[in-house]
Amino acid sequence: MARRKLGISTDLIIHPGETISDILVDRNITRSELSQKAGISEHYLNSIIKGKRNISKNTAIGLERALGVSRTFWLNLQANYNEELRSARQNKNYYGNYHKPRTNPLTYIFRHVKTFATKLSFTL
Repeated sequence: MARRKLGISTDLIIHPGETISDILVDRNITRSELSQKAGISEHYLNSIIKGKRNISKNTAIGLERALGVSRTFWLNLQANYNEELRSARQNKNYYGNYHKPRTNPLTYIFRHVKTFATKLSFTL
């Protein structure tokens, strides 16, 4: 009997930009301050935080300089994100849309109970 491996939902995979956002909140730093210290444009930093762009080698060096967190941390975080996203997309293509939540669970149960009751000639 084959086992079905579902993997992780793409909604649960965290982009490195969210980590940067958390650090900004924890250290009470603005995005413009970080972009100046890291030597990158504020627009580029905002794109990373929103998950629209990846952390490049140069960006990782700038983040290391500005935040004191090693560049290997940022590059590994980005590489892990890319791998998890690739894996989740591959599993989704293979197994279908497994990660979409069902409708309200009570609606789902009621629909099936109603169908079962109809087959047995009950009314709800």
